[in-house]
Amino acid sequence: MSTKSPLYFPRHEDGPFLNILQLGETIVNMTSDPMNIYFSKWLPRARRHLAPSGRLTELAHTLSAKDQIPAEDWRTRLRRVLDGHEQPDTDLVFEVERFIARPALPKTPEQTEEFILAS
Repeated sequence: MSTKSPLYFPRHEDGPFLNILQLGETIVNMTSDPMNIYFSKWLPRARRHLAPSGRLTELAHTLSAKDQIPAEDWRTRLRRVLDGHEQPDTDLVFEVERFIARPALPKTPEQTEEFILAS
């Protein structure tokens, strides 16, 4: 009897993450894995925050400035992650969270509603 080592498939080319562990002929669902549970909750939140026009490109340029990888490559990778074709590593999740949670820039007096109404 040969013992096969477990194979973990962290992503699936045609859709969302493939969360299984293949052990010989037995396939075990890995949805109880804490990281997979976190990613399944994180992904819809990241999609929602990066959905407004220009946010994904802005994040790609921010990441590009940090590590000299072209923004187009970052945008492609981020799109694959948001579409569920690639599981992000924890560093990328951290960078996305940092981008989402950054404080909003203070509005200049010309941008405030009071200034516009007073004009």
